[in-house]
Amino acid sequence: MRIEDKHTPTIAYFSARGPFRISRGILKPDISAPGVNILAVWTPTSAIAIKSAIITTADLVNLDNNLIQDETLNLAAPFSMGSGHVNSSRATDPRLIYDIHPEDYVSYLCGLKYTDQQVSNIVKRKVHCTLSTPESELNYPLFFVTMKSAPQTFTRTVTNVGEVNSTYTVKVFGLDGVEVTVNPTILKFSTLNEKLLYNVTVKASTLIGHPHGFIT
Repeated sequence: MRIEDKHTPTIAYFSARGPFRISRGILKPDISAPGVNILAVWTPTSAIAIKSAIITTADLVNLDNNLIQDETLNLAAPFSMGSGHVNSSRATDPRLIYDIHPEDYVSYLCGLKYTDQQVSNIVKRKVHCTLSTPESELNYPLFFVTMKSAPQTFTRTVTNVGEVNSTYTVKVFGLDGVEVTVNPTILKFSTLNEKLLYNVTVKASTLIGHPHGFIT
């Protein structure tokens, strides 16, 4: 198949937009992708591992190597395209993934101030909210931050699914008006499926509008 339109991909007018009103810790949408006439998908891999791989390898540019646009040919914002447009080839080799276990979602729901009964209804079993996870601390591959006067720090854990001996150096792109500090700046993995964590501290300096960027 050959695609002639250099604006491809663009965000469709009927594509749902953010923000996600229920939880400000989750970016809506998280990814853009073809969503018409999709019949079925199946994979033995966990859903969150696939989701993480898709999000962290998404494209930000179109076929003309310009930033992706919406249906009005204006630059598509995160609230319309999420982390970018799905790149199925790159998603097969994400190297690092953000993993989330079912119990993490339970404590996340508790952190959203749902009652024991409401959470039990959602997960279809009895739950007592003895532990809760702040919405910003779910091990999600995206950060959505409501800026405050004081610095805020968030923690993420990444799992190595790439090379056994591998080293990653952190770089921050975009986020005008926001001071971003990542610690540590280098992650060294020695085994497959090894997990390492890092902290991200954000502080507003000359914040205007809704700046966005990414960490790689």
